[in-house]
Amino acid sequence: MAKEQQIRYLDDDEFVGFNLSFAIGPGGVNERGDVMLVQALLLVIGADDMTNIVKKPQKVRLPALTGYLDADTYAAITVFQFRWMHLVFSSVAGWVDPCRRTTGWKA
Repeated sequence: MAKEQQIRYLDDDEFVGFNLSFAIGPGGVNERGDVMLVQALLLVIGADDMTNIVKKPQKVRLPALTGYLDADTYAAITVFQFRWMHLVFSSVAGWVDPCRRTTGWKA
């Protein structure tokens, strides 16, 4: 299940954030709370402007907030990764991992 965590900036300011417990995507655990967190984030990111999710107009729909990794959720994750992740990574997997970073995080 997605979990609340205190996140600390480098200047020691803190805020509440959320993290996945397990990976979601094909072959992932796809725990319902984790999938629902990613769906909610996609809904917020794409609510006013779908170009925040996908660069060129495509037939991609925002997922419903169900907690299940359905075709709409997988498609939205994948096009979001194509839209933004290629700037940092060489491949897109349609997979979302929990943040394992410990520096700057206060559990």
